[in-house]
Order: sequence, then C-alpha cells, then structure tokens
Amino acid sequence: MLSVLFAAIMALPLYPLNPIQQDTLEVMSLHLSAGMNSPNGVTSLAPDISIKYEMLVAHPFVVRPSIEFHFGKINKALFPDGDLSAITLATDIIYYRGTDHLTGYIGTGVAYASYFFEPTSRASDSLIENFGVTDVDVKKTVGYRLTMGLRYQKAYSLEFGVTEMRPVFSYKSRFASKQYSEYTYKSRMSNVRFTLGYLFPLRLF
Repeated sequence: MLSVLFAAIMALPLYPLNPIQQDTLEVMSLHLSAGMNSPNGVTSLAPDISIKYEMLVAHPFVVRPSIEFHFGKINKALFPDGDLSAITLATDIIYYRGTDHLTGYIGTGVAYASYFFEPTSRASDSLIENFGVTDVDVKKTVGYRLTMGLRYQKAYSLEFGVTEMRPVFSYKSRFASKQYSEYTYKSRMSNVRFTLGYLFPLRLF
C-alpha cells in the first residue's frame, strides 16, 4: 500500500509556481459524490452516497468531515441472508497539488460506522428453528481509510478509496424475558470505492 501511495504522490499534477498566491482550492466547499463499493468478504457490490464538507486549513492541507450512506446485501454463506446498510461518519486529512485545470490529492482518516441489518424472512425462520437465534445485530465500529483522487476545473472529482472495517455480528438467543445468550463473530470488510462528485464553493460574504 505504501508503494501505491508513493507512486500516487509522484504522479500528481505539479503545484503552481507560487502556491500561496495561486491557491487552487476554495477555502470552504460542499462536496457531493456518488459511486459504488466493490464486493468484499461480507457484502455484494453496493451503491454509495456521500456529503462532505471541505475546509482549507493551510496550503496544501484540507480537513474533510463527511457523512456517507452505503447499501448492500450479504453475499457470504457464513452470515444470514439480508440487507446490510451503513451510515459512516468520517474525517480525512487531504494533501493536494495542482492547478485550476487539474488537481490531484491523497488523504487518510478515520471512520465510524453504524450498521443496519435486515435479514430475509427465510433467514430469520432458519435462525430461530435451527439455532434458536431471535436477533442478529451488527455492532458499530471504527476503522481507517485511504483516498486518492483527481479534480477537474475545481468542480468535478473522481475518487478511489479503500476503507478497512472490522464489524462484529452479534447473535442472541432468548430463553426468558430477561435471560438470553449472545454469540459474536468479528468479520473483516475492506471496501474499495469509486465515486464521481461535484463541489460547490461556500462563501460567507
């Protein structure tokens, strides 16, 4: 991964001759994007929608908090069939180089995901009949991410990102109103994401 990041840095467009006076980014921007997450060890190919707020803190670094929505389906027999959606809150530090015409950037950050699992009726019936499982939950988790991207005319973006998460599946069997047993299984989800986006500059005055 380090060799990929180093190659990406070397391939970025050259920064302006005077990067302080010829800064290529707005001080604040709203970045909307949509794309797809590749299949991983848990879910199938899944759409992705995100809303990002970008703030130029000091050339050439940008802080980018975001909220993202993911929609997928379980694709591994190890887990019950069903829909697995997620809302992810993330913060990235972005390093950029380029001009008004073309800008390249790389970044890294942390992500916090909340999952929503909805098993199919067939999977629910099978869990109850065969294992006595009455509830399946996917616990919230923290992960990290790497991002590389290009921007054209300061407005259009093309991004490639990798997010590493290790959510825990929780299976509960209830014996009485206040008695139950719980079994947990930690999984690995390495999402590779491609997105297209558009940036809206934000100006206070």
